[in-house]
Amino acid sequence: MRASMDSIEMIHRSSIKLPVYSNDVCSHPFNLAGWVLIMKVIPGTGTLLHQQTANVCPKHKAHEYLTSHKIFELNNYLISHLLIDEPDNPIEYLADLIEKCLLFKTGQGPPPLIFTDRHIDGIFQSFDPLHTGSITLDQYNTAIKLLGIADYNQNPRECVPGKVDKEVFHAEVTW
Repeated sequence: MRASMDSIEMIHRSSIKLPVYSNDVCSHPFNLAGWVLIMKVIPGTGTLLHQQTANVCPKHKAHEYLTSHKIFELNNYLISHLLIDEPDNPIEYLADLIEKCLLFKTGQGPPPLIFTDRHIDGIFQSFDPLHTGSITLDQYNTAIKLLGIADYNQNPRECVPGKVDKEVFHAEVTW
């Protein structure tokens, strides 16, 4: 028994290699065996309808997952704590740190900051060597980035136009 032309679906697999992504995540060529070409005859017209679907590059999918769930930031945060504190038992230390993060997230504890007040004051003083009590907005932005803070108030309250005082800096860093 022959199938009618209206219901024909052909699946074609190719082994041609082409570069698919130009970014760093998936810049390598991959085998198009994962691509499926579906050809259907549009009823009553005799015209072929082509539709291509592709498997998502595993590296790209992994990168998207890690980025969307902020795993890179979490990893940097955990490693920063390890390198600063150098605990004797890093596994136990990380478990305790994650517990503190969860308590903070639920409002049951203070934030487990990487830097102490002493560190924050030292960074502020490095941008205010004359001890004026304030730094410029550019210095503020640089100091915040130096502390590894990615999500911060880029327009803090200014003590005078273009200047941020130590109290505001400290409050922005430790919020």
